Amino acid sequence: MPFELLLDKDEVVIILEPKEYQEFDFAMKRIVHNEMLDYYHNKNWNRVITHCMDLKGEFGGALDQYYVEMRDRVFKLKLQEVLDHT
Repeated sequence: MPFELLLDKDEVVIILEPKEYQEFDFAMKRIVHNEMLDYYHNKNWNRVITHCMDLKGEFGGALDQYYVEMRDRVFKLKLQEVLDHT
């Protein structure tokens, strides 16, 4: 399996095994993945959604379900923010 998913009460940690990918290509995808997480922590929801859509299909598709679930979670958070401000 090209990744390991570690769940904690407050965070999700994904450990990817880059041996299956070319180093430069993997490094670039990892940068985008980490940016997505930074945007998530900063509540920049639109950027998170964009990055999730960009990353779907990357890493050999191994994280596609993760990106779909993250995108769905962000849609709910965006809706909650709108409801909280009305």
